[in-house]
Amino acid sequence: MTFETQTFVSPQDIIALRFQCPCGAKLSLPISERFRDALLGQQKCTNCHQYWIQGDQDQRFSHLVNLVNSINAVQEASKDFQFNVMIELAPAALPSSRA
Repeated sequence: MTFETQTFVSPQDIIALRFQCPCGAKLSLPISERFRDALLGQQKCTNCHQYWIQGDQDQRFSHLVNLVNSINAVQEASKDFQFNVMIELAPAALPSSRA
């Protein structure tokens, strides 16, 4: 017999984006309308000072802001959905499957 576990989260379960620098420092920024400003205020690691983004013209910055805007839009729109939207996580993403 084989068992398969699937893990899902709803968009409402997403509350922050976490950044982890190669030096090991971590930072979580809340998913909110102020994410863009918060990210501009944290362009580099507070530990090793390596830049993560290079201002608001950096493509990585745009992608992250677009991601947060999309999450916020789905969170708001899903209040009126007649169905549930869930995000499936890869098994390797779960702590119990990491060695």
